[in-house]
Amino acid sequence: MSPQTEIAGQTYLGAGTVLAARYEIAREIGRGGYSVVYLARDRELETDVALKLLVPPPALARLARERMRREAMAARGLAHPNIVALHDFLEDGPWTFIVMEYVEGSDLGDRVGRNGPLPVEEAVRLGVEVATALDAAHRQGVLHRDVKPQNVLLDGDSRARLADFGSARLEGQATVTATGGLVGTLAYAAPEEMLGRRADARSDVYSLGLTLYWALTGTLPDRPSTHLPPSPREGGYRPRAERGEVPVWLDDIVACATSASTGHRFPTAGALADALRVQTAAERGGTDAEAGARLPYASVGEWCPLCGTVDEIGLGVCPSCAGGAGRADTLLFIRTPSVATERRELQGKLAQPLAGSLRGGDLRDVLNGLRPLVRLPAESAPGAVARLAERGIPVAAVPMRRAWTQLPASFAAVLMAVFVAGLLAALVAHPPMLWLTPTFAVLLLLLGVRRLQSPVPGGRGGSRLTLPAKANAAVRDTLSHLGPGPARDLLTDVVSMGAGLYSRSDTSGGPDVAEPLAELLGSACEVAVDLGDLDESLTILDGKVPAQAAADGSAEDADWIALQTRATRARDGLARQLLETLAVLGRARISAASGEPVGERLRRVADELETDLATHAEARLEVEALLG
Repeated sequence: MSPQTEIAGQTYLGAGTVLAARYEIAREIGRGGYSVVYLARDRELETDVALKLLVPPPALARLARERMRREAMAARGLAHPNIVALHDFLEDGPWTFIVMEYVEGSDLGDRVGRNGPLPVEEAVRLGVEVATALDAAHRQGVLHRDVKPQNVLLDGDSRARLADFGSARLEGQATVTATGGLVGTLAYAAPEEMLGRRADARSDVYSLGLTLYWALTGTLPDRPSTHLPPSPREGGYRPRAERGEVPVWLDDIVACATSASTGHRFPTAGALADALRVQTAAERGGTDAEAGARLPYASVGEWCPLCGTVDEIGLGVCPSCAGGAGRADTLLFIRTPSVATERRELQGKLAQPLAGSLRGGDLRDVLNGLRPLVRLPAESAPGAVARLAERGIPVAAVPMRRAWTQLPASFAAVLMAVFVAGLLAALVAHPPMLWLTPTFAVLLLLLGVRRLQSPVPGGRGGSRLTLPAKANAAVRDTLSHLGPGPARDLLTDVVSMGAGLYSRSDTSGGPDVAEPLAELLGSACEVAVDLGDLDESLTILDGKVPAQAAADGSAEDADWIALQTRATRARDGLARQLLETLAVLGRARISAASGEPVGERLRRVADELETDLATHAEARLEVEALLG
């Protein structure tokens, strides 16, 4: 008989226990809600492994075993250098367990606890590695759902390894803790999960962003209790407030990843990794070719220059900074420093967020205070000035009616020269010039003031965005059909990004953008409808599966779980496609602004959406037929 120990009323494995005639237990190395993790020796391969033993309450044992089996089937397909490999799922008498790769080293929690916050460069590298691992998992349909410092292992080469997908909610699975309920550690849980909404890739992005905050500061943002997560912030959490040496660009990236609004986060973990890579290359003096395609702040859209969140609808600022429905009657002008080194530093702070949307001449005009950075309501101006000052960007708020006060001295000198020259010409040779000269000078003045009142590109401070005519009906009908929830939110983000591409493209209204974009938006509407239907069906299934599995003598629990697995796989696949579409549209906006053709790229995305619809249609129809 294998040696055992009795702990807290439960029987667990002791040192020397051998499972499946192969794995010899050495010692316990961790435990979760319904599991215990051991260091074990694989006698056949003569190597160490981590063995995760399932120990659920008796009432949930059958349900937990079936879910763990399916969880292992999905996670075993994850092959990535930054993911801890899962080798096998086994049962030995009463024991059900998963065999995983053993990573010798410490986790991020221990590392920061012993040595303090990570150096900035090391934190960035860790962020790229974990984000890349998450992106690979998401593409395989696996959501981690418990990203935290304790699940980021650091091997002997300090390479980050994302662990414990066994605690994640995988594609097609509810976790062993509570069907449809919250999974993961509360301190790092995304706000939407706390509200009981289904997670998607952006929930893992949030948890990774908060993990990066912790790695950079050694603490979490203020929270109401040690048992609760930090209070959600629309602008996200900024590690620079705790640690001044954190670069502004990294502060912005963490803030974007941890925004309370899913629509203001990076849409995918890959987009977060891209942003970190691009900024790192820029810091090292790399060229665009070395850094990859230049992305403004997040790959999904453009910077909000005021708070660092994503301006996904092309207003020039995010909706919260634009002040809602208020009148945009105040201009923010850069206060150009007189010292050359300070001017270069300021240019560096603004070049990256504005480079994706402004041409070189327009960028210089903004930096020199010849054009406004943005237009916004008066009530939003004081907060905007303060936020920019915190980032080292001095600005002045000027009412539109007083824009003339920003005219440079050189312009006034030109007006005076025109007036004097015209007056002399009238007195000496041509009397009609006496009245033409003031008129011409006034026209020049009006043109100069008009330019001062217009952020670049023209109309940026509140233009009305439009869609291709062929997409209007589908978008309107679909949004009116969908109720509140993830499907409607995702479609709204896609439509807003598409409208920004269409209205800001140099080929707006032309076939290069209009036709493929209309096709893409039509496909996105179909995907959103199916996603909404599957969300409704899964809400019903989440209640039926545990009830069915707990019924005495029931032999159908595996069938119900299999159905729930297929439905959730379809649901998460459709959500992932909409998020990928959002990221592609963001990159297309940048490409179109620089004159690159984007039509073929949009057509490919539309085809992928249609393919995904067909792939998951059978699961949706099967669920709907069963549930009536």
